[in-house]
Amino acid sequence: PECNSFLRRILYGELEDLPAYPELLVESSDGSVPYKKKLLVYRFTAAQREQYNAQKLQKKLEAANKEAGFLRIFSALSKSQKPLIGHNCLFDLLFFMRHFHAPLPPTLLEFKQSLHAVLPRVWDTKLLAIRSEKYTESALGPLHAACAVAEGAPQVACAPGFKDYVAGGQSHDAGYDAYMTGVVFA
Repeated sequence: PECNSFLRRILYGELEDLPAYPELLVESSDGSVPYKKKLLVYRFTAAQREQYNAQKLQKKLEAANKEAGFLRIFSALSKSQKPLIGHNCLFDLLFFMRHFHAPLPPTLLEFKQSLHAVLPRVWDTKLLAIRSEKYTESALGPLHAACAVAEGAPQVACAPGFKDYVAGGQSHDAGYDAYMTGVVFA
């Protein structure tokens, strides 16, 4: 039945502690409104209870795996030790480290040490462009335009279905920005 939290706690305690009925399993479930949940009572054999608990655990693992999302990518990138290439990516790196690794250290030096322990090779194309002193602008769009026509620039072919990228694409679209960053880095 749907009930308030007080009644649910009383019922849960009474039903869960009945020594004469060890086959009972009591759970709380969402009701029609947030403050009124349902109390569900199941009667299981030992084998049924084990199977039910296994299914419940599997659902929790699937939900956790789904929530992990980008953490899996970050972990794989860290384990691979492959270079990470970005454009003006300091804030992205701060976010990655804060949310997927550990709290941020108090100093820039400690942050760099922590970052390089997790991602040893990070290339920021904006920083590379500024330090080279070859380009008048370091914003991604103008830098891409300059690098794409530079002498000795590699020809970058786009995969089928991405013809808009060759024609100019859309800045601030994640895929197109990644494409431009790759061209600048190459």
